[in-house]
Amino acid sequence: MQTNDSHSRIVLSVKGARVTYRGADKETLHGISFDVMEGEILCIVGESGSGKSTVLRTILGMDDDCIMTQGSIVLHDTHDGKERDLCLMKKKERRKLYGKTIGHISQDPEQAFMTVRSIETQWRETLRDNGLYHKDTFMDEASEVLKNAGFDDPVKILISRPYELSGGMRQRAAAALEFLIGPGLLLADEPTSALDESSGEKIAAELIRLKYDKKCTEIVVTHNLELAGRIADRILILKDGNIVEAGDAKNILADPQHEYTKLITEAGKIESTDKVEDTPRGECCLKIRDIGMTYMSGKNKTEALSDVNISLYEGEKLGIVGENGCGKSTLLRIICGLLRPDSGGIDLCGNKVQMIFQSPFSSFHPRRPVWKSLDEILHNIAGVRSKCERKKHILGMLKELDLDEGLMYRRPFELSGGQCERFAIARALLAEPGILLCDEPTAQLDTMTQKNIIELLDKINKEKNIAIIFVSHNKALVQSFCDRVIYMRDGRVV
Repeated sequence: MQTNDSHSRIVLSVKGARVTYRGADKETLHGISFDVMEGEILCIVGESGSGKSTVLRTILGMDDDCIMTQGSIVLHDTHDGKERDLCLMKKKERRKLYGKTIGHISQDPEQAFMTVRSIETQWRETLRDNGLYHKDTFMDEASEVLKNAGFDDPVKILISRPYELSGGMRQRAAAALEFLIGPGLLLADEPTSALDESSGEKIAAELIRLKYDKKCTEIVVTHNLELAGRIADRILILKDGNIVEAGDAKNILADPQHEYTKLITEAGKIESTDKVEDTPRGECCLKIRDIGMTYMSGKNKTEALSDVNISLYEGEKLGIVGENGCGKSTLLRIICGLLRPDSGGIDLCGNKVQMIFQSPFSSFHPRRPVWKSLDEILHNIAGVRSKCERKKHILGMLKELDLDEGLMYRRPFELSGGQCERFAIARALLAEPGILLCDEPTAQLDTMTQKNIIELLDKINKEKNIAIIFVSHNKALVQSFCDRVIYMRDGRVV
């Protein structure tokens, strides 16, 4: 953990912030107040739905459905020393602050880029808009920051389009752009949630470097207490829209005072166990044979998968572990039919397959309430014709996943990352699949919710004998949950 004793000036002051979402029947934030000091990293920690991301949305002020009903947010600009109450500014004036003054790393990396344009093109435009673009030095500067973010081939990343990168690679690319800009105040929403341990450490190191080298003040929202302990000067613990504990990071983590803080600290401890591989249960329900897949981007060729052979058995929980970009998500997309491999074949043995996608926000229609997606699955896939029966099924599933009924009437962007992830899980389970493909289903969840989801998946696996392929970069989590674990590297099973 890094500390900074030179804090002398308030950069951002939030006073009595009460926030609700349009159409919601209750507040999300209940009059919270805090200050952020110059040159410090403040981590906001809490479970899914506690209001962490809402804090950042309120500061940004660009979400019309996120409404601040009371309070003030005063920015003491690090560049010109002016004080601005962001709540009194028009959206057009507020937008001018984004970039050099206020930077943002989105929780969903797919929202950070336009899908079909190269990373390089979008980086150049962003730097040009902020008066930071220098044609002669761009490639050197961009390559350096991408290398620091853990990319071995920065040029390859720059010429790629976002959809050609894994979720973790997109997240690192989005973070690297902010590191290059070096804003006065950086708002980072779960900047390491989709990253493997090695990549997460590099991003954490860059957040610390940005603080010291460019005097950047940072607010980092995370459910990862380990990350908070590594980078934070101070921590705020948020529960149900209220700050329940705040103070020096080292003190809070070493000696938490509030019962809720003690609870989430204990929930974050995952016991890693190497299980003895048992004889597979039941018949083979999925055969993957000699799968090969290559992505082409112009003249650039990337071998995503090569000679992959895997068998899955009825009722088995199979874990697949590997670093970002090793081919885990590509394999799942081939299994569920979204991608066609260049070679090899998939035999589902007559089973119905459902997938929980890595990016929950992008897996739902952005302008429709999420209940409609759940209703469509029951009507079109599960064959439930009665509206009353479909609603009964939906409400029962929401209860199992600890989701309030009122949340299903929200659109995806009005939900927290964890809430949206749980709706994605609900949608997949409502189809009653024989095989469930889980692509990082707990990456954006806090430790308490993560534990609940794992317990729920385990219960469903046992009661309904659903085979599960569980993809994750969290080795300890996979080992504690799965019956068998496969490791991948550079598109191959190792």
